[in-house]
Amino acid sequence: MSARTAVRSPRRVPGIAALAALLAMALGSAAAQARPKTDVIYMDNGDRITGEIKGLTRGILTVSTDSLGTVSVEWIHVASVATDVRFQVEMADGAILLGTLAPDPAVDRVLVEGDDGGSEARNEIVRLAPIEDRLRDRFQGSASVGASYSQGGNTLQTNAAFNSTYFAERYQAQVSASWNSTSDSEGNNDTQRGDLGFMYRRLRPNRWFGAGFAQAQRNEELGVDLRVSAGGGVGRFLVQSDRTEFIATGGLALSRQWSPSGTGSGTVTSDDLEGVIVLEYDYFVLDSPEVTLSSDLSIYPGLSNWGSLRSDFDASLSWEIVNNLFWALQVYLSYDNDTEPGAANSDYGYVTSLGYKF
Repeated sequence: MSARTAVRSPRRVPGIAALAALLAMALGSAAAQARPKTDVIYMDNGDRITGEIKGLTRGILTVSTDSLGTVSVEWIHVASVATDVRFQVEMADGAILLGTLAPDPAVDRVLVEGDDGGSEARNEIVRLAPIEDRLRDRFQGSASVGASYSQGGNTLQTNAAFNSTYFAERYQAQVSASWNSTSDSEGNNDTQRGDLGFMYRRLRPNRWFGAGFAQAQRNEELGVDLRVSAGGGVGRFLVQSDRTEFIATGGLALSRQWSPSGTGSGTVTSDDLEGVIVLEYDYFVLDSPEVTLSSDLSIYPGLSNWGSLRSDFDASLSWEIVNNLFWALQVYLSYDNDTEPGAANSDYGYVTSLGYKF
């Protein structure tokens, strides 16, 4: 689910400053001392790599080493791995196993040594996430900032984004935030668009999960000072391979909206029960440079206000410049058929940014 929104203020919200602070925290976390680099990766050509396994996702095993820095290894070229750290192991059939990892004498197999583990085919393992002992090591995410200036329109656009996912044995929790601000030198036609959200997934067998979410949103183009919503539902990883991930979530949410029109600024203009449909798609290409395509579509049909409909769509394409440093292009579109008088029904645009993964 798109986790998008900002904290409301009577006039302007210092979103860039807040997200810059989050960026500093993210970089500080990345610089924190990692656990000992004693994991061993056995390659199919007989080579060995010793380091710290950061995780496996989209067919790439990420390993932090002392001599080579952080390296990305294609999972299809890994014969087996050995580590004393407990991992969450996700299989292609949706099974979730927990345990340490060890080489299996059989070719292309990995021993998951835990309560529910066993000998597993290496090519059936689609994701590895370390269940770290230290709290800070259970977080993964990214932070980015960007700016552009148009001399013809004398317009400055700034943007910032942050997301972090916490991995535990049976659940995932994600926090994300974004902020876009457009202004000219005379202070006319300034607009702000911000998002802040939380997503919780309780993992179930066969790639199912229970979901809980909370979201806040500010969009001055659509006449929204602040919209907050919270709800829950169920979802499933429809496709989960070494290159592609497709997730569908459905549920219900309660929302409240404040708009600048009405009897005064910040007036509550609606309390609604809405349906929630979320589709998320990710595709990853290991090349030079590494490229990731991510998109999500969130649809909110009105239930208490029958006939109302709003939606949000985001798509981003990112290129890795050097280890963990990336450049990204994001396109966004928001639609609402029940906006306040004088407000637009849609808001769309694109932003570019420079970011860092941690």
